[in-house]
Parts: sequence; C-alpha cells; structure tokens
Amino acid sequence: MDMEIVYIMVELRKLLDRETEVNGRRFPLIRFYADWVVHTQKDKITKEIQNIMSKIDELMPQKPFPECATADIDFLYFPELRSEMEELFEYFNFPKKLFLHDNFYWINFINTLTQVLVNQPMNTPRSKLRSIKGNAL
Repeated sequence: MDMEIVYIMVELRKLLDRETEVNGRRFPLIRFYADWVVHTQKDKITKEIQNIMSKIDELMPQKPFPECATADIDFLYFPELRSEMEELFEYFNFPKKLFLHDNFYWINFINTLTQVLVNQPMNTPRSKLRSIKGNAL
C-alpha cells in the first residue's frame, strides 16, 4: 500500500505542476506532503506547515503520555490536507471514495501516509523545534 500512496501523491503533484493554479488555489499542503513523500527529509517548511505545527504545539498537553492520551488532538486526521484533497478531487471530478463519511478510506490513507513519512524527518518545523521524526514499529 505504501507504493500506492507515494504514487497518488506524486501524480497529484504532477497534476498541480501542470495546473499551477486550480480554481484560484495553489493547494500548498498537497504540494508539501507530495514533496515530503519523495524526499528523505524535508528542510523547506512552508507557512501552512508552520501554522499546523503551531496548532500541534498548542494542543499537545504538557504532561507525560498516559495523561495526554485523552487529549482531543484532531490534527492526527490531517483535516487541512483532507480539505484540500477533497476540493481538488471535486474540481477534477475524480472518484471521491477516499472521503466518504465513515472515514474508513481516509484513515487508511493517512495511516499509510504516516508510515511512508515515518523515517523522513521534517527539519526545523518551528523555531524551537529542531526536527520531527517518527519511529518505525
């Protein structure tokens, strides 16, 4: 499934490169994640990702893990990326199975996307944060 996610993101990026502006939007998050998918690390951090990192920083509790497990952390569902992708798919009349209301396909998509990115650090996503990197299980 990893290769399918990489393929989707690469093809979306190529589509956006051909259509530099779609419906008045440039789709910065799709571009960012598509770039990140194909690079071993991400050094150029966009304004949109800095905004997301700020939200994450605000949402993350200051307590150790067991207590923070109950925190409402919506960013794990990539809502901004989903919104951009839904708009892009709508514009091009692509099948929208990925965005059905039960979230099954979207959750599988983001789970796989995060597995693709897990060992590809995002460097300096915020001024006080040097790197974000996942760990493979």
